Amino acid sequence: MSSQDYKKKKILFCASTVSHIINFHTPYLKEFCDLGYEVHVAVDRYEKIDWAHKTIALPFTKSLFSLRNIYSIVKLRRLLKTGGYEKISSNTTLAGIIVRFACLFLKKRPRIYHIVHGYHFSLNDGLKKLLYLIPEKIASSVSDVVMCQRRNTFDPIAG
Repeated sequence: MSSQDYKKKKILFCASTVSHIINFHTPYLKEFCDLGYEVHVAVDRYEKIDWAHKTIALPFTKSLFSLRNIYSIVKLRRLLKTGGYEKISSNTTLAGIIVRFACLFLKKRPRIYHIVHGYHFSLNDGLKKLLYLIPEKIASSVSDVVMCQRRNTFDPIAG
């Protein structure tokens, strides 16, 4: 195999904020680097992140139905079509929904690993619960692996 034939494996980590990646995922970024992956991170703004080869700024907005988030879905979808990612790790509710909506109907998509933050799905939240649960149910159809901290987080999504 020539050096031209060698294609480095790529992984994309996505979260709503830079601080989330820095505070919780730096060890994973390092581990994937050590495993030979090219590590990219998509977050709300550009900032140099240790162990990330590339940072991609996506305009995440905390409102689930913001037009800026629709723009982020389109921008991310373009990136996924050309980026050659083998895997995506999505974290935080908003980023996870945007990432997985961007993957809907892609002919060739990377494996998607999503970590669900269950506080949005507690059984006492009524309408707010539904506002997050419906997009989560749609997005879960393209999730290869969904990780939950507690069983009662997974039940409403799977149910």
